[in-house]
Amino acid sequence: MEELVTRKFPELLPVTLGHRLSGRLNFPRRITTAVLNASIAKIQAKFVSMVQEVKDRYNLGRIYLLKADGGGIDMKVSITRPIETILSGPAASLMATMALVEEIGDAVVLDIGGTTTEISLFYRGEPLTERDGAEIAGFATLVPALFSRSLGLGGDSAVNYDGHKVSIGPWREGPPVALGGPRVTPTDAVVALGAANIG
Repeated sequence: MEELVTRKFPELLPVTLGHRLSGRLNFPRRITTAVLNASIAKIQAKFVSMVQEVKDRYNLGRIYLLKADGGGIDMKVSITRPIETILSGPAASLMATMALVEEIGDAVVLDIGGTTTEISLFYRGEPLTERDGAEIAGFATLVPALFSRSLGLGGDSAVNYDGHKVSIGPWREGPPVALGGPRVTPTDAVVALGAANIG
């Protein structure tokens, strides 16, 4: 099938084959993994092309991308396996924690970004993994990944007051007021408390 598509319909490349993404049993997860992979393959190809241009311009060496399980994947290989690079942000936080902290033990790692906060765990010095595969946008997959959960709460999340209670997020409406943004954010609260000097 792959040869036929490659020969007759090159505009449909790259082709995603579920058995190449994972040899594990679980037909529904394998199908979902393949569909998600195919849905982002062209975006990944464009990204890799842009990075390749910079790499060539500055004569850089081989480039690897971080995977959801903390491993690396060759940039060109990632065109056919882009699903493996999803959730690489939380994996990067865990890899950085392991590099910076001598004795981790049991720990909760929070990666607070502009829009979301990623929560990951260490148990006895080892990062927890997704035993059956990562959940991506509510879909169960066979993608090997480190454990993480995302909250719609970040430094640039909108703070709202309805007259009775304060709520934060889950959406973002630009940078904090301290940086010229339109809405008060948790970052503005940190600035108001004197814990950050920005803006």
